[in-house]
Amino acid sequence: LLLSSIPQASAARTWMTENAVASAAVHDAPGAGCKFAARCPSVVSRCREAAPPLFQTDRHRVVSCYLHQNAP
Repeated sequence: LLLSSIPQASAARTWMTENAVASAAVHDAPGAGCKFAARCPSVVSRCREAAPPLFQTDRHRVVSCYLHQNAP
């Protein structure tokens, strides 16, 4: 999602390909889940239940996303 927001130098590039609309309820309730759940294209039910902890994906990187909980 973040990488797709980087502008590309191409006339064929279309802008605003995703309409990300955040739900105010997700942001208003602290601890209600991942703060990106309303706009993440890979959201699962667990994301709305609890905010993900940090998962180490390699020696120098950690992410806060359930999709990476089984990273090597």
